[in-house]
Amino acid sequence: MSALAFLLSASAQNTNAEPAADSADPAVRTPNSSASKDVRKLMPNDILTVRVVGEADLSVERRVSNDGTITYPFLESIKVEGRTPAQVEVLIREGLAKDYLVNPQVMVDVKDYVKQFFTVSGQVNREGQYEYPVDRRIDVLEAISMSQGFSKLAKKSNIEVRRGNEKFQFSEKQLKEANDPAKKFYVQPNDKIHVEERVF
Repeated sequence: MSALAFLLSASAQNTNAEPAADSADPAVRTPNSSASKDVRKLMPNDILTVRVVGEADLSVERRVSNDGTITYPFLESIKVEGRTPAQVEVLIREGLAKDYLVNPQVMVDVKDYVKQFFTVSGQVNREGQYEYPVDRRIDVLEAISMSQGFSKLAKKSNIEVRRGNEKFQFSEKQLKEANDPAKKFYVQPNDKIHVEERVF
């Protein structure tokens, strides 16, 4: 199936499907619509603030430890790595409601995220490493715009994204036609975006 056909049919796909197992060499793949469902998960060294309405003693600031946990009054160690702040809210609320408080109102915010980056190389006007935004997702064309756009020698029909052992290929036209957010291919931290050079 071509990348364009996959993009056009993405909304009909099962977005919870697991990605294919990694192979020894990067495999060229068409975009998986599950990428559009990615959200920023908590990582070691992120700093969280936890507030419980009306309970000043339970309002704390915590740095996620290297093992992915935080300590919290009454609940001791809580595994937060790989979860969103909203999911951590549920864990703390359920833990407090079980034995300590009636209907606790818990709010978890991120005071500081660990910085993450992606790379843009090849025929763009400013190759380099760019910080991934923590407040929104970005697609491939926005990532390229952060590198000041395509160069005059860019082969816009050959844009490659490497993600671990996977490799995705697009054209600018395909990316522009994916207007529906559910069908877009979103960049993830550590992605490597490369724009090929035109051959005259």
